Amino acid sequence: MALDKTWKRSTSIALLGLMLLSFCVNFAKNFELSDDNLYLYHSISTVVLKDAKSIEKQNYILSDSIKIDTIDAEEFSERWRMRAEYASNYVIPIYFYSLGSKISKFIGYESEFNTNFVSVILISFVFPFLVFALLLTASFKWMNDKALLMSVTLTFVVLYFTNEYFPRGGQNFFDYGVINFIKFVISPGYGLTPFGFTPRSHMMLLALPIFALWLRGSLFPAYVGVFFLLYFHNSMAFILVPFLFLTDVLLRFREIRKLNVLLVLSAVCLSYLSRESLFNIENQDLLQLSCFVILPVSCYLSIKYRSVDSYSGFGSTSILWLCLSIILLWFLVFLGFFFFSYFLPETTFPVWYIFPGRSLAVLRPLIILGIIYHLIQVSHAQEVSWKHTGKVTIVSFLLVLASSYQQVGGKVENFTAGLLKEFSALNLTADTSLLYKKENEAYLYFRLIRDFEKRLREGD
Repeated sequence: MALDKTWKRSTSIALLGLMLLSFCVNFAKNFELSDDNLYLYHSISTVVLKDAKSIEKQNYILSDSIKIDTIDAEEFSERWRMRAEYASNYVIPIYFYSLGSKISKFIGYESEFNTNFVSVILISFVFPFLVFALLLTASFKWMNDKALLMSVTLTFVVLYFTNEYFPRGGQNFFDYGVINFIKFVISPGYGLTPFGFTPRSHMMLLALPIFALWLRGSLFPAYVGVFFLLYFHNSMAFILVPFLFLTDVLLRFREIRKLNVLLVLSAVCLSYLSRESLFNIENQDLLQLSCFVILPVSCYLSIKYRSVDSYSGFGSTSILWLCLSIILLWFLVFLGFFFFSYFLPETTFPVWYIFPGRSLAVLRPLIILGIIYHLIQVSHAQEVSWKHTGKVTIVSFLLVLASSYQQVGGKVENFTAGLLKEFSALNLTADTSLLYKKENEAYLYFRLIRDFEKRLREGD
């Protein structure tokens, strides 16, 4: 028993190390002070803090820039509006970016806005992943399923190595053809894996324990988990709902028709609609209120009638069928979108092009996890031991460690030097009279951040 506890602890530590190594490779190879990343950091003051003076300062800079013709006003104002509305899509990650930025107070961040800003912004992006990786590790340790933990480890190995060693495919399948589709299936790119630093990746990371619950038949807690995923990335998390729900209708109808499950699904849908910026719905706040009324009722019914089962009772074969059902449903969706894109080429609605790739990227870890879990259960006539799981996880960690050194070893200084160079270029150019537009709006976001930080230090 003591030996099992040691292996269990070692497995959890190795799993956490595996995730952190994968994240660091992704981060060092792909992070830059781009307009998207600067806007995420800047959202700390505009979305989280609800700082009226900060917003007033931004509006002043914007109006001043328009007066002296430094902004392509129509294009930029539209993109600014869309970004501001979409930022509420990922509330929880932005709060964690904010917490991460506050850690700078403990590392001797100087009073002036200088190159130490690079360290602060890096910490603000690294901190959320560390917290979410710890949360994922704890959740799988709590499930106490050795075969499942081994499956998760191997899933991470597949996701890491396909992402680092295979060519990436573009998300628009319709323009690039079959070869691009095959590339995307193998490697959708750093922004569409659980190892990224954006809210989309945070959502995909925390979806894995929810996938595990769903595969094992714990439908109510799985859908409650999806509800909370909406606050990591509203649009991307909701992609899961129709695929999971339709698969449950096809293969687990008796489980899905229970009142507590249907109520939590209603809460998921209402929460999504109350915060989705693609739709213009009146009284969206009422939808938000309704979902938070329905959710406690569903939890009460679940506890009162004990209607949640830990396992579906179908055995390992059902897990394979669940994955096959997800794949089939995705192809049906793909064919539907292909019809719109091919036979209605005049449409400019971007969802026709974006949705197939985004949905496949979100579902890909679920499919890999399910297939690996099925194969482990089939190949082991006897129960998998903690010793077996620990050995597999530690070996996986060592493999990724060796790969990490090959990918970014000796290049960390180049990474930080590159960011400092970007910082200097942004700082020098942010005040010049250049035309802010899509190609160079990182300069404007940098200027907004810098002026906001300066105002905070001056106590304005």
